[in-house]
Amino acid sequence: MSSRNILTIILILAVATTWYLIPDPPPSQQKTAQQTDYFVVKLNRKQMNLSGDTASTFSADRVDHYPEDNREELIKPRATTYSAEDPPWNLSADEGTLWEEEDRVTMRGNVIANQKFPKSPRFSRMETEEAELFLDSNSMKTDKLITFTTDRTTTTSTGAELHLDTGEIHLLKSSSGHYK
Repeated sequence: MSSRNILTIILILAVATTWYLIPDPPPSQQKTAQQTDYFVVKLNRKQMNLSGDTASTFSADRVDHYPEDNREELIKPRATTYSAEDPPWNLSADEGTLWEEEDRVTMRGNVIANQKFPKSPRFSRMETEEAELFLDSNSMKTDKLITFTTDRTTTTSTGAELHLDTGEIHLLKSSSGHYK
C-alpha cells in the first residue's frame, strides 16, 4: 500500500470520527413546531364599558392559541371600537397575532381602518400592510407606508400613530398630502 492510500484512509477515518463525536444541539436550540392547545372557528367577542354599552367587538374566522408564548394567530381579524362622540372605527386585516401579555394585536396584510359619519359625506380610511393595535389605549401604530384618505384629503406617510378615541394622527416621516 502506498503512503498516499494510507493518508487517504486516515483522513476518511478522521472525518468520520469527528462527525460521529460532534454532539447534537440541545433540545432548546432545536427548532420545533409549536403545538396549539386550542382553536376557535368563527370567534365573536363583545367588550362592554362600565355603563353597559358596547365598547368594542372583535371577530376572526379562526384563532389558534399557542401556550408556549401565550399568543393567538388570527385569520381574518376584524374589530370595531366605539366612542360616545364619534362614529365607530372598523378595522380588518388578512391575518394577525394577538399577544395576550401585552394586550396588543399585530395585524398583517391589507390592514384597513375606516370610520363613516352617518348622514354626511365625511369619512376616514387608513390603509397599510402591517400595524400594531394596542387594545388598552385604543390606538394603532405602524412603521410601514400608510395612506389616510378622507372626503377632502389623501395623505401618505412612512409610519404613523392613530388614536382611535380622538381621531388624532401623528405622521412619523416622509409625509405628503393632496387636498381637494
